[in-house]
Amino acid sequence: MEARRQRAWEQIMTDPALTDALTDTEARFLLAWALGKVTYLVDQTEGLDDETSAELLASPMKALRIHIRWLARVSAADPDPLATLQWLLTPMTN
Repeated sequence: MEARRQRAWEQIMTDPALTDALTDTEARFLLAWALGKVTYLVDQTEGLDDETSAELLASPMKALRIHIRWLARVSAADPDPLATLQWLLTPMTN
């Protein structure tokens, strides 16, 4: 499972376009949230072989990348991007 989590996480971490509109602090905050989502998604594939897991994760991981990009764009357009990210993500963590 750890290797599967690492592969999924690398899909997020190796795409600088996801957070390029943010400062390092803002990007770290967003990526910390994203790591929790990646972990949750991958954990849902426990007990499955890697091929089945990859097929099942493809769509939610794509949706997560789209959501991260949207969050970065919306927050970067605000005068206080970090506060905007905190506001946008807090309801999702409860």
